[in-house]
Parts: sequence; structure tokens; C-alpha cells
Amino acid sequence: MINLEAIVRPYINRITPEQNVLLYLYSNQVVDDEGTVEVLYNTFSITAQMQPIDSQTLQHIQNINVTKVYKRFFIQYPQLTGLNRTIEDGGDYIFCNNIFYKVVQVSDQFNTGWLSVIGCASDLLSLPLEEELQ
Repeated sequence: MINLEAIVRPYINRITPEQNVLLYLYSNQVVDDEGTVEVLYNTFSITAQMQPIDSQTLQHIQNINVTKVYKRFFIQYPQLTGLNRTIEDGGDYIFCNNIFYKVVQVSDQFNTGWLSVIGCASDLLSLPLEEELQ
């Protein structure tokens, strides 16, 4: 199978350069004695291309909040699922330019190891890491 993304990536980088981002993948959650739920994440440093979302794409996002900022990320990390209630996944985040983006949609998943996701700027200030609680 030809990986077209690998062929065109150097040319795309001239227009939209890759950025270093942190990927927060949902791990699990812990409930303490007081009933407080703490969600745990595993963190990975990856590169991504970030682009604004066009208005036509925004119209197709369910439950869109028009006061939020949405960005499309092209990343090479096929394990990203975003929010997936079927497998009881609490959602994934991308940290880029000091902003957390909650992955609200995995819009394109390609067999060559990369995918396109849509992230919504989040008010989340910090995420606990799994290794911090052990």
C-alpha cells in the first residue's frame, strides 16, 4: 500500500509546519473514598499539523458550541479514539500552544498510520498523569 501522506508531508510542511504537541490518552479513572472521580491519562510527545476548521465541517459536528475554537490535527498515532462511550473511554486531549483541545471527532483514519482529528479548545487547566498517582 502506498503511503501518500509520507510522500506529500514535506510539501505540506512548507505551508503548515509540524508542531510538537502532547497527546493525553485516557487510561482509566479512580474514585476515592469521598466519591471524587479522578481521570488518569498517559502522555505522549508527538508531532502534528494543525489547521483551522472550515465552516462546512463545523456544520457537521454534533452538539457544536459556537463559542469554542475548533482545530483539525493531522497526526501519526492510530491508537487515538477520542471520546468512545462504547469502550468506556473518557476522551483524549491534545495539548498545543498552551491550549488543551478535547478530541471531539476522529474524522479520517487511514491504513497508513496517520489520522485526522477535530479538537475543541477546552477550559481544562491540568490533567493528572497516571504516573503521578502511583
